[in-house]
Amino acid sequence: MAISGDTAVRPGSAEAEDPEDELDDLLEGYDGDQFGGRNATADQRFEDAAAAVRADREIKKLTQELRATTFWEFRIQYMRVLATEVAKFRAVVEPALIVEAVAAIAERAEDWNEEVRLVAVEALARAAEEGNVLAYDTITARIKDHEPPVRAAAAAALASLVTSELPEVVARLAALFESPMDPVRLTAFGVMLRVATPATVVACLEPLIKHDRRTELRIWSTRRLIELAKRDALAEGMLSNVEALSHRVAQGSVED
Repeated sequence: MAISGDTAVRPGSAEAEDPEDELDDLLEGYDGDQFGGRNATADQRFEDAAAAVRADREIKKLTQELRATTFWEFRIQYMRVLATEVAKFRAVVEPALIVEAVAAIAERAEDWNEEVRLVAVEALARAAEEGNVLAYDTITARIKDHEPPVRAAAAAALASLVTSELPEVVARLAALFESPMDPVRLTAFGVMLRVATPATVVACLEPLIKHDRRTELRIWSTRRLIELAKRDALAEGMLSNVEALSHRVAQGSVED
């Protein structure tokens, strides 16, 4: 298709050419000679721009298909491909499309199907960037999932998404320490060990021993402190102190 100053609508034509079709013609029919000779730099810029346009269209299409499909198998397929496309073309795709893609994946973390929820948290870890509050909230919520494989996937996803200790992530995990479900607490504790310093973990556990009236939670927290002390060789004397505290908690003699 030759490039000229004419529009796609010509006198006597039945209808306007679809802008998407015209764009395809431009991308496929581009020839540097049309612009006065080959230029490697110009050609590369054009190819980069064309790749960005194609990525925009593909991510938009996948996002729409993910939200529209009623088949859980297709939801899994769309999420995996969409997360890969977002991660690959993040630097050149329209930011609004990235936001929509991440949101669409996050929506599926509430799916009725266990495998869809699992893939959703895995896909979020690839599609979202560190600091994405929606991703933090969505993945942390799945640590409370009733299915162990989903909890494990959420733990791995959150740990992979966080490269340094972040207060907002620590706060979300610390809140899970008070869950009535022991598997949820243990999963949150495992992630905390990967994304926070030992001192931060201790600071999150200590209030549960000193102020929480639930005996089983005080016992759980004390055992985690002992585990941490043995694992990280904390300050001298701390191990014996927390062991003594553990015994007192077990006897029900710890006061606020």
